[in-house]
Amino acid sequence: MALTFQDVLNDAKKLSNRLRERESAADVLVSQVQSICQEVQAMKQYNEDIAQLNDLASERPRMALVAGIQQENKHIMDLQQENRDLKIALEEQQNAIDLIMSKYRQHVSKLMQCQKYDQQLLKSMDTNTKALENATEKMNEMKLVMRKAVSMDEDAITREEELISRLWTENKGLRETLQIAHRFSLPDPDEEPK
Repeated sequence: MALTFQDVLNDAKKLSNRLRERESAADVLVSQVQSICQEVQAMKQYNEDIAQLNDLASERPRMALVAGIQQENKHIMDLQQENRDLKIALEEQQNAIDLIMSKYRQHVSKLMQCQKYDQQLLKSMDTNTKALENATEKMNEMKLVMRKAVSMDEDAITREEELISRLWTENKGLRETLQIAHRFSLPDPDEEPK
């Protein structure tokens, strides 16, 4: 299937738009991961602060303290799982972007090859056109020369035919005159009689 330059440009625009969308999505994911990391850091700090307070306030019942720690642990585990999911999504996004850019490079490479081939073809066509024009010009010149030669030959033939006809008529007239003169001429005394 032959790709036109416009098709490649349209594909490149689509790929560029998709790339921008995915890049913005990746930016959002990165910012979410950063905010989650900050939350985790804050929770760790919070846990440390709670542990210090619990040490200070030993009158608090141990069961309530264990329940709070378990709840905080569950929340931290949920945040860590969400962080892992976001990292996986980011890797998939990066792989998709790499694949798109690879396809884009292939299309651009093919387009460049097609353009080079088209330029070579145009140069070849220009050369052939010029050669054809030169040959046509030479043939026209040869036709003119041949027409002149044929015209000159025809004129020469016509003149020769007229000359032959005139000489033939003159020869005929001279023969008749000679025959008439021969009949009426006196015999030459030196000539033997026939």
